[in-house]
Amino acid sequence: MQKLQSKQKKLLGLTMMQQRIKDILKSHQGINYGFVAIENFVFNKDFHDSCASNRCGKYGTNWACPPGAGTFEELRSKISNFSHGLVIQTTWEIKDSFDIEGMLESGRQHNAIFREVAGKVTPMLSGKPLVLSAGACDLCESCSYILKRPCRKPEAAIGSLEAYGVDVGALLDTCGLQYRKDVKTLSYVGVIMFNQP
Repeated sequence: MQKLQSKQKKLLGLTMMQQRIKDILKSHQGINYGFVAIENFVFNKDFHDSCASNRCGKYGTNWACPPGAGTFEELRSKISNFSHGLVIQTTWEIKDSFDIEGMLESGRQHNAIFREVAGKVTPMLSGKPLVLSAGACDLCESCSYILKRPCRKPEAAIGSLEAYGVDVGALLDTCGLQYRKDVKTLSYVGVIMFNQP
């Protein structure tokens, strides 16, 4: 009986926290979101390993990216320490699938919005959440990684979902969100990992 009451109390605490978070997210237009339990995360080492191809130019230059961020196993283990993730998605219009400028600008805007939302949400969460978003951390003009120095702002830095090997498409499916509607839309995703109160 006591175990059941404890479980109900935890569930009620999570539900109340989720409602407060939803109220914050409603104030931001164009944000889709969902809550996902850790057991529903899908990991793929290929996402982490593809960072070495350096298509974005950040491999070996940023603490949020490999090899500085850690191995796939280390990063997956970090996520496994949390019970839930708050998935935040922004969707952007672009000219077409070759609109690289539009994609880069959308990514910058997504990360700015995500950083603002994370700043409002993380103080409500118990413990120290893990904040992950699209691509490399862009908090500093140039990352201290290339100077072989520690991160200048470790408390504010945002990790890379790709480096952690998170299958973003599967994550969005779990939340009932679409990754891409057509060739003229593009989605970016961030996740705030937390433990249930």
